[in-house]
Amino acid sequence: MKKLLLIISIIAALIISAGCIGNSSDTNVPDKIIGSWIAENHTNSQGVHYTKIVYNFSADYTMSKIFHIDDGKEIHSKGLWIKNDDGNYTAYYAAFTFELDPTGDKAVINSEMLNIKDMTVVRSDGNSGFIGSWKNKEPYNFNTGASYIQLSPSADGTGKAAYLDENGSPDVPLKFTWVELGQNMFVLSFSQPLELYIDESGKLCDNFGVSYTLMYYIW
Repeated sequence: MKKLLLIISIIAALIISAGCIGNSSDTNVPDKIIGSWIAENHTNSQGVHYTKIVYNFSADYTMSKIFHIDDGKEIHSKGLWIKNDDGNYTAYYAAFTFELDPTGDKAVINSEMLNIKDMTVVRSDGNSGFIGSWKNKEPYNFNTGASYIQLSPSADGTGKAAYLDENGSPDVPLKFTWVELGQNMFVLSFSQPLELYIDESGKLCDNFGVSYTLMYYIW
């Protein structure tokens, strides 16, 4: 009997201390956006119908999106989110995360989209600081056949990225936008940021006119 009571007590303690998922009325969350949100039966401007769209926002400022299409397929993407000074939010579908070394002349980049993990990049123009031109320090076998990638952020929040061929000549550059998440941490995004706010009814609304209902908190 004592053993049974002990097991019950342990299970109860685990349930109480789990704290990573709560119901939609839970007020003990770091921010109102943190959680899993859903929109159902949405058709976009191109006529594509989604049975549901699910966004997951975590307390570590990461986010994920799942589009469920009529034919049963799912489209997954990940990114990062920030809270703006006005209390609203911006979500970025991350192409790269960029962690600048305190020295300012090297950094570590990661990209799930390009299967890059902890790649060291260095300033290729001899200067230091985030703004400028960067290139991976060691050759890498990109799926394009290139060995190097050049990232060139500008002070206006935009930038260009290009693969370099074996002679060091850049391919057609892609434009990106960037935002600083914290000291020495940046995210580079090739797609349009998503602007979000929570309305008076508690729904999450985006700049495409889609509103989402909170399913549960996650933190």
